[in-house]
Amino acid sequence: MNVVGDSDKSISVGFIASALPGVPTQPQKVAASDEPSITIEWQAPDTDGGSAIQKYSIYVDGVLRGQTPGTQFEYTETDSLVTGSLHRFKVSAVNAIGEGTQSDEQEIIAAKVPGQPLAPTKKSAAATWIEIQFVAPLNGGSAIRGYRIYKDGVQVDDISTTSLMITSNI
Repeated sequence: MNVVGDSDKSISVGFIASALPGVPTQPQKVAASDEPSITIEWQAPDTDGGSAIQKYSIYVDGVLRGQTPGTQFEYTETDSLVTGSLHRFKVSAVNAIGEGTQSDEQEIIAAKVPGQPLAPTKKSAAATWIEIQFVAPLNGGSAIRGYRIYKDGVQVDDISTTSLMITSNI
């Protein structure tokens, strides 16, 4: 407007206010392998802050180790892991405004799948029972929590020691 009057109105443009995205869920371990690797997954934050999530940043032991596209909710870390060591994982969402708050930390021990136990041997036996024993395998970097016992391909027991007395169907 000036002393003569007002001009025509400009074209109307809509704007959406944007903010940083919300916090993704705490990462969870989803896979183990024969090599020291950790695969984690998470869920998107409740809000993207009004701007689509472009990527996720993954932190391992406080260091940015990788990024995934905004539509991918899984990440596998192999390079920085030490077998048998505890590692701390966090995830953050990134939109056009910037990086949001990091998720709660998840502590995960880097471990391989345990080795295969040696074939069981007879420790002692009688007419109605047999006691078997075996040598514990390498633990892969994490304490072995138990053993599954199979007979003729069918699981018959879970045990926590390296010997077992069998009293039926011998």
